[in-house]
Amino acid sequence: MFEKLNYSECKNLDDTINLSYKFFNENLFYGNISKLNNVTIKFVRHEIVEGKSNQFWHLTGLGDKELKNKILPCINDSVQQSCNENCSFLIKTVQTQSFGRRTFCLYRASRLPLINAIIELVNSNDHRIKLFHVMKGASNKEQLIMLVDEHSIKYLMILEIHRTNKEIDKFNLITAHPIFYKDVIRDLYNKYNKNLITSILELFPTKK
Repeated sequence: MFEKLNYSECKNLDDTINLSYKFFNENLFYGNISKLNNVTIKFVRHEIVEGKSNQFWHLTGLGDKELKNKILPCINDSVQQSCNENCSFLIKTVQTQSFGRRTFCLYRASRLPLINAIIELVNSNDHRIKLFHVMKGASNKEQLIMLVDEHSIKYLMILEIHRTNKEIDKFNLITAHPIFYKDVIRDLYNKYNKNLITSILELFPTKK
């Protein structure tokens, strides 16, 4: 279920980026992302950067703050063989209006298939996916956080909930990426223990 992209036939960094973008377009973008409890998940703040969606660069890139970490998540991962340490040498970086500078990360890109996999598991009420419902910011925007913490797979996805007349009519994808650092995982569990829900249906009280 938690499969990664295979870059074994890619000859260089451009090949890996193009393969990743092909998967993004065919399986996530343009309405191809799976629905959550039959509700559409949308990408917001769209712009094209160097011929590709800024949402692609967001999901597959590291921000400048993340690049300051001394230990990066690709250590001991098979994807490192194809990476050429782009995060260290900044071979491929792009500047976006919405997300700032993003440095392409093959570790993040290889895990794009997890997005739909997680949505389908939530739809089937699979308890390997930890769900928590929080209110974010001064405007109290609703967010649904989905956390996978399964052996070698640790992944976070955040959706913003949009309602019309109290009914959920869409989700906006805020972010989705692997998590690595113990302090981040600990903080997420603290939020989870305070805000957990046992099923996606708890957000849809009128639906059976």
